[in-house]
Amino acid sequence: TLIVVPAPLLDHWSSQIRLHVDWDALDISRRPGDAGRVLYDINARRPMFTVEEMRRKLIVVTTFHRLTIEARRQRLSKKQSSLRSMIFRRIVVDEGHSV
Repeated sequence: TLIVVPAPLLDHWSSQIRLHVDWDALDISRRPGDAGRVLYDINARRPMFTVEEMRRKLIVVTTFHRLTIEARRQRLSKKQSSLRSMIFRRIVVDEGHSV
């Protein structure tokens, strides 16, 4: 699942995932907390995670800003972004009306 949010809402989504996701109800490895299952893209200045890193997670949380940066890089370099290379089962866009 890819969740795209405004940067100020990253912490909110992190806390909501911890609060509402029942990891035990999912058919996944039993590890405490969400650290092993959620990938948070909190610094758009760093390179985007690789496809392999994202595939190991159940949830990838990123920002609108990251999507903009990745689109620009792809236009300039003609190299496909790892985000565009992934196939997500679900994409959640918070505050999508502002896009």
